[in-house]
Amino acid sequence: MTIRDLNDIKFRGPDNGFAVGAKGSILKTVNCGQTWDSISSGLPNTLQSVSFPVPDTAYITGNLGLVLKTCDGGMTWKDTTLGTLNFTSVFFTDALHGYLLGWYPSAMKRTEDGGITWTDLAVPNNIDPHGMCFTDFKHGFLLLLGGGIIYHTTDAGNSWNSAYSDSNMDFSSIFFTDI
Repeated sequence: MTIRDLNDIKFRGPDNGFAVGAKGSILKTVNCGQTWDSISSGLPNTLQSVSFPVPDTAYITGNLGLVLKTCDGGMTWKDTTLGTLNFTSVFFTDALHGYLLGWYPSAMKRTEDGGITWTDLAVPNNIDPHGMCFTDFKHGFLLLLGGGIIYHTTDAGNSWNSAYSDSNMDFSSIFFTDI
């Protein structure tokens, strides 16, 4: 695997992090990226996104509806696949509250019980979502493909309002450092 095979990297604190990518690749560091250990997912799927809301819990999404969850710091992963959507992004604000984004067709899902159940949410203008970031369970931002469009929610994704739009821009990610 090379760096070009990785799709996402997230840290929980200064030392612990996960990176995910092609062919089911999962990498884990416990020393601020000095060294990385490869963890087998046992899957051929491309892994797209990782969220690490609390010290031992992480979620990974991927192609063909793949959603993985660990509660032991990555030693074991539970496959909780949801349909056949290509989940491109996962974001958890804490151990219970999280969101998934998918393409083909456009989709967004929310959980309030750590991924046991998921509620479908409407995507603004039914345009493929590209990225998201939440400052808490109710307040978040959503990027849509096809232009510089940012939407904002204050009610956990039940409704979205345009926060910014510039057809000359095309955003690929959104992130807040002071959450």
